[in-house]
Amino acid sequence: MSQNAGRVVALGVGACCVAVVGVVGVYLPFHSDFAIQGAESRRELHKLNLPQGADVSGQKAGLAPSSMWKNLDTQQKLQQEAATNPESSQ
Repeated sequence: MSQNAGRVVALGVGACCVAVVGVVGVYLPFHSDFAIQGAESRRELHKLNLPQGADVSGQKAGLAPSSMWKNLDTQQKLQQEAATNPESSQ
């Protein structure tokens, strides 16, 4: 085998490795059936752990809330409402 043919083979093997790593690292975590099932179960667990009365209707499916500070503000408002109106929180 000539030197150029060896380089072509090495380049082909390297390209295949890069393609496999790309599929495993990019495609599978977001688009495989197993990943979609995992996202759905995490979404259900997230809904179960939310405080009572929290609104999740505006969130995009599969994505966490966008801002920690927004979540803290929302939580603080819910606590303030519960403190001012104890009969409405029960």
